[in-house]
Amino acid sequence: MTDALGNLVRFTLIPGQHYDTVGVAPLLEPADFSGILADRAFDVHWIVDSIRAQGACVVIPQRRNRLD
Repeated sequence: MTDALGNLVRFTLIPGQHYDTVGVAPLLEPADFSGILADRAFDVHWIVDSIRAQGACVVIPQRRNRLD
């Protein structure tokens, strides 16, 4: 996770054979951010819901096969 200037704020190191979303939960623990920008790999209900619950803006393109 980086700030608006690209400076590293938090990170989680995970094995390369895991899905990208495996290391997300610790990064989303209450943090001081007003928005998050991520790629389609992070378009998962629990991630989006967690970010919105903190009052932050979510900018993640939806996957074509997403079911709402």
